[in-house]
Amino acid sequence: MKKDSLLKGAAVFGALALMAGGMLAADAAVNNSVTSSSSSNANSNSNWEGRGNRGGGNMAGLTDEEKAAKIAEREANRTANQAAMETRRTAVEAALSAGDYDAWVAAEGSDSPIVTKVTKDNFAQFVQAHNLMEQARTILSGIGLDASAGHGMGMGMGLGGGHMMNK
Repeated sequence: MKKDSLLKGAAVFGALALMAGGMLAADAAVNNSVTSSSSSNANSNSNWEGRGNRGGGNMAGLTDEEKAAKIAEREANRTANQAAMETRRTAVEAALSAGDYDAWVAAEGSDSPIVTKVTKDNFAQFVQAHNLMEQARTILSGIGLDASAGHGMGMGMGLGGGHMMNK
């Protein structure tokens, strides 16, 4: 019994020591990386600068005008991307409503993974499934559930247009 407790205690102590060592090693690596990058070039884009900026890059060292221009460029790109996505979504919906496979493929893009799964032969079933999902969204909305807020019941609703892509 004593031997068992001693072994358990040693195992717990060993695990704690490994975790502490790992934390120390990580801290040392971070401090070394930040120190070396800031000492080598004050305006460099190190891995640790600009975190939380969602890949926006480092704006340190830019003038206020340069920052404003960069922000305006990002906003313009975001707006253009949103418009393109809305245009694509509208074209996909129109093709599905019309039951037009060729227009749907053109709207989705021939390199889209769903185009390899939905063929001309099973497109009518896909349209039927799409229509049923739209009906389900209407019903869920009628009872106070928003299907796009994670209440999709595992049907892919609210995730990228609700395409069901089982592998």
